[in-house]
Amino acid sequence: MGHRLLLILLMLSPLWVNAQNLEDFRWQYRLLVINHDGQRGDMMHDIVAFNLDFACEMRERKILVVEYINGMHENLNAWPLDEQGIWLVGLDGGIKDYSQDTRILERLFDRIDAMPMRRSELLRQSECGT
Repeated sequence: MGHRLLLILLMLSPLWVNAQNLEDFRWQYRLLVINHDGQRGDMMHDIVAFNLDFACEMRERKILVVEYINGMHENLNAWPLDEQGIWLVGLDGGIKDYSQDTRILERLFDRIDAMPMRRSELLRQSECGT
């Protein structure tokens, strides 16, 4: 519960309160969707640490972390896939990557930076000094 609360606090945005459907984030945010059985404390610890270590890069790429437990979220509609793991959902709402574990984090920024929408964003100066 502590990891979940920390993750939610880190990821709160003005849209979060009004969002009820993942579609509400389309064209505004990329989503890193985690669906687990509630027993994956090590995975959530790694994601929280990654988010803290790369907060600027996550913000710059407009990435929100959304946690589902057994496909359910207290504010959003149910996650449509039964599998557990981590999905990268693009600005267009499409699934761009998937991993059963946190290995997706190793390729997250490269994967996003190769996307056409991100390439146009990269034409602007980086906020993170990279």
